[in-house]
Amino acid sequence: MKSRQLFWVTASDHVSMQVDGSDVILRIGTLQITMPRDRMGELTRPRESTAGQDCGSLSQVLKAARLANGLSLAAVADELEVSFNSVWRWENAVYVPSRSTLYHLAALYKLSYESLTILAERA
Repeated sequence: MKSRQLFWVTASDHVSMQVDGSDVILRIGTLQITMPRDRMGELTRPRESTAGQDCGSLSQVLKAARLANGLSLAAVADELEVSFNSVWRWENAVYVPSRSTLYHLAALYKLSYESLTILAERA
């Protein structure tokens, strides 16, 4: 199955996300993108990077995916059987989750495990 990249975000872009029913509304600078929640996984697929371009950080992707799935930090912690603080630290780039935890996060958030490991290696 061949995937296509929808867009990428540079570090200088202001990014916000809002969940509205079954849709997710992403705002990047003045650009607004509305997409179904079940397609959020497409946002994290790796892109061949070129100078000055970035797919976003692992912490940003984890937080965006959690919010898109309507989960709280506590709900993710309970599901993965880790502490609330661990989830907070992953989303705030204090720690990088282990590969086995990345596998479980990918399954929980319906994301590509490969893209999360690529982002983890960059962190």
